[in-house]
Amino acid sequence: MPEYSSLTKEFPLNFVDQTILAIKPDMRYSDLLRYAEQYTRSAIPGLLRKRFLLVNNQNRIIYDEFLSLVNREGINHSVTRKVMYFLWLYRDDRIRRFVIERVALPSGRWSAANLLNKTNADFLGFVRLTYQSRPHISLSA
Repeated sequence: MPEYSSLTKEFPLNFVDQTILAIKPDMRYSDLLRYAEQYTRSAIPGLLRKRFLLVNNQNRIIYDEFLSLVNREGINHSVTRKVMYFLWLYRDDRIRRFVIERVALPSGRWSAANLLNKTNADFLGFVRLTYQSRPHISLSA
């Protein structure tokens, strides 16, 4: 499995939700993989594992507060969705470090100016794209 999941790759939300809802207490991660291969998309469990799920050394999904919340409140509840966004931010160290090192103020508040500052595009080697209105062509004689 790659060290990181994609920050931008997204699957149809109904498939993601269906895969999360298939998780039962004490379920093996390999069982979730088989479920996803058959009913949703085979890559969704990897994405969920990096963003939302905890898996122990025995390869079992830990039925934590997040999964309990999904079971109790439903996948579409606004609190559940907010928790999902938080977990994604918190469990992906690239996003967490970006927020801590570039966006958050010492008070803990986020700075909109820092968030939108284009000079932050180089954080952790993210590629900064530059555009020229006309390509420069050099002809040598």
